[in-house]
Amino acid sequence: MPNNLVSIVIAYYQTPDVLLKAVESALEQTYDEVEVIVVDDCSKKGPAADVCAKFDSVGKLRMIRHERNLGLAFSRNTGVSNAKGHLIVPLDGDDYLDKTYVEKVIAALTEDAVGVCSDVQIFGNLNMIWKTTPDVLHVMCAMSSPSTFLYRKRAYDAVGGYTTAPVDAKPGTDPLADLQRRLKHPDTEFWIKLLERGWKINKVDEPLYFYRKSETSMSSDNRTTEIAVLAGLHPELYTKHLTAILQMEEEKYWQAKDEWQELRKSYDNLLHYYTELKDDYAKLSQTHHDLTNSRSWGVAQQLMKTSSTFKRVLKRDD
Repeated sequence: MPNNLVSIVIAYYQTPDVLLKAVESALEQTYDEVEVIVVDDCSKKGPAADVCAKFDSVGKLRMIRHERNLGLAFSRNTGVSNAKGHLIVPLDGDDYLDKTYVEKVIAALTEDAVGVCSDVQIFGNLNMIWKTTPDVLHVMCAMSSPSTFLYRKRAYDAVGGYTTAPVDAKPGTDPLADLQRRLKHPDTEFWIKLLERGWKINKVDEPLYFYRKSETSMSSDNRTTEIAVLAGLHPELYTKHLTAILQMEEEKYWQAKDEWQELRKSYDNLLHYYTELKDDYAKLSQTHHDLTNSRSWGVAQQLMKTSSTFKRVLKRDD
């Protein structure tokens, strides 16, 4: 099995309009030794094989389809278990990669690290650059764990892959399975499983991964719920770092409050400026109206004078 082959695993479900962009970005990598695996999680809206039919002759691309819808974590695991490469890059079917992604992250992979991430360009409902921080505390707070990053397959095997609940487990019969089922972002928990072992993940300070922000993305409210689930799955880790987590959350709160106050001040200044502009516009409009009326009256007077003169000339000629 080749050590230098990178397997890009694309998890796909119900996003046919944007899947091609993801697949093309994976196939067009400047790093040559890449295979692309698309895992279709039983999508009824545009099966991946139909959407990607134009790539049928591309040897680097493989398609796998679940017979039933199992969820994101299962799709990730299916792709990685079928990967031939020793290095893995997971990717969602509605996101895409910079063409230099693999080349740059693999160059940053040192012997003492199990993976490499990059900064993220968020697009869609929100446009900004997300500066990632690959340390355990930030990830435990569900703040800094991009789903797409390069990691060693042996590290994936060591932690048991992405966490999934037993498919046929009945709710309420197994507390652990219930927690696993409530896990909405298995990528974050996968990061925790890597970092809690003291393993290192390097970073490229460049936005090479493009993440689509949609209405279903994690909000601050369900981030709190997610942290509770993560704490339930890793109680010893969260107990150990509880003080640090609380301190980080407090700092985040005060930072957000300071930012809000600055935004409020900017808003008030803009509102004041808008009010002044509105008043100036009203004055200019009135001046324009007065000038127009004055000019019209002057023209009318001139027309009346011309008309009287013309009448006098006609009368004289008669």
